[in-house]
Amino acid sequence: MTTVPGWPQDLVNPSSSEFEFQSVRWLLDRLPDVFRSPGDQLDPVALVWVLEGLIDAQVVALRQMFGTARTQDGVTDITVLMDGIARAGASLVRIQREVKLVKSALATLGRANGESLLD
Repeated sequence: MTTVPGWPQDLVNPSSSEFEFQSVRWLLDRLPDVFRSPGDQLDPVALVWVLEGLIDAQVVALRQMFGTARTQDGVTDITVLMDGIARAGASLVRIQREVKLVKSALATLGRANGESLLD
C-alpha cells in the first residue's frame, strides 16, 4: 500500500509491519494525556473514535469563535485574535484529514487480516 497525499509525515506507511503499533503512538500524541495508561493494550480504533469526536467538537467551537470574535468586548487586537483562530482551525482540519486517512488504513489492515477493525 502506498501512502496517499496528506498522509501524516510523522507516521510510518500503512504497509509497514509497525503501522498498527505506530498508529497508537501517533494517535496518543494528539489526545489528552488521560488516554495514556502504562501497561494497557490500547485499541487504535477506539483512539480514532475519541480523537475524531474531540477534533470535530474543537472545529465547531473554533468556527463559532471566528464568527463571533468581532462582537467580544475588550479585545484589543481583533486581527491577532482572528488570525490565531484561523491558524488553529487550519491545523485542526489538517489533523482531522490525517485521522481519516489513518482510520481508513486501519480498516484496510483489518480487512486484510480478516478482522473488522472499523465498521
